[in-house]
Amino acid sequence: MKGKRSNAIDPAIIRSGRIERHVHIPLPDAVGREQILKYHLRDALPGEDISEIAVRLEGASGADIARLVREARSRARARKTSLSLTDIAIKIPSPRPVCIQDIRRSTVHEAGHAVVADELFDVTGIKPVSVHIRRTFQDSDSNLGGTLMQIRADRILTTRAAYDAQICTLLGGLAAEKVVFGETTDGSGGGSRSDLAEATRIAIRMEASFGLGNGLAFLATMNLCDETLLRQNSHLHQRVNEILQTQFNRAVDIIEKKAKAVSAIAAKLERYSALNERQLKRIFQKKVA
Repeated sequence: MKGKRSNAIDPAIIRSGRIERHVHIPLPDAVGREQILKYHLRDALPGEDISEIAVRLEGASGADIARLVREARSRARARKTSLSLTDIAIKIPSPRPVCIQDIRRSTVHEAGHAVVADELFDVTGIKPVSVHIRRTFQDSDSNLGGTLMQIRADRILTTRAAYDAQICTLLGGLAAEKVVFGETTDGSGGGSRSDLAEATRIAIRMEASFGLGNGLAFLATMNLCDETLLRQNSHLHQRVNEILQTQFNRAVDIIEKKAKAVSAIAAKLERYSALNERQLKRIFQKKVA
């Protein structure tokens, strides 16, 4: 069984004895995209440099790349000619540059996630291992950055404190924007996988499914704890919003306390576009506020 939203699968389906092995497959990086292109091109385009094509395919999955090559072959067959790089490139939207203001905001946003995650690692068991920003984007994908987290493999059960800290980490980017720029943007919301959406789902589950909120009543299974439940229950909506606001304020406090670390990460991101775990650890170990 495969799917894009493992969080939407009923736990009864994926419990031990049924589907008990879950594998997360991240989107390929530039090197991975080039290898996938070569695989699907097989013997076509020998000697051609496809690295630029791979770079332009940022955000594409293996299935996206396979479809792109199939469509390119179809165009070449319709012309009764050999496959060319143009057949592939013509269907890739040209990337557009990100303005310097949005780049700077993205660096601060991702720095906020990383700093809050590091501060709360002892509670969550989740640590930042890399951060990156993008300098170009396509209309179909306006995600301008990301923070990769690593989860401790030995943790099975989760406490209220740990869920609170997870929400705080998810809101760390928004909090950093507020502290540094005095206002926030729409970048933390809008999508079903956005920071606000993920944080809201955790808060709903705490209150309505896990017995970790203000009451013990079981209102819904975990996979049904979404915004629909909020619209149906005004009291739940209020409790969830209180959790989110409390953790946002907590994230703001952390960002203010760790302002120099946020600034250091943001500055390096603006210069290099990406930082790995070793580089992040060097900043965190300076123990600067």
